[in-house]
Amino acid sequence: LAVDATPVESVALVPALVTLSYAYLLDKNYEGCRRELDRALKILTTHEGEKAASTTLVREHLGLLAYYEEDFEEAQKHFRDVHDILVAHGRAADDEDVVRQLENLATATCRTGPRTWA
Repeated sequence: LAVDATPVESVALVPALVTLSYAYLLDKNYEGCRRELDRALKILTTHEGEKAASTTLVREHLGLLAYYEEDFEEAQKHFRDVHDILVAHGRAADDEDVVRQLENLATATCRTGPRTWA
């Protein structure tokens, strides 16, 4: 029986990782930005679950990064995930965070053409 001895990083590290990802983004170092956001998302999902509300900030930033990289379909996926998580956690349709995700999704969709959102 093998035991995973990989140390689990603390959720307290997430705000610093998000800040570092901004620095990479401002420097147009998209690879560095993605690395830190992926690391932050892994920490949150390990501690709190795949669809935890705490993951929405990091997921939204991953969507924005994909948008900056002009990967509009990937951006749509992240914005849709954030929207669905917020709604699943009881946020109302007129909640400002829910509305922002719909606006983000609409903007990314306009860049790729109309699609059906199922």
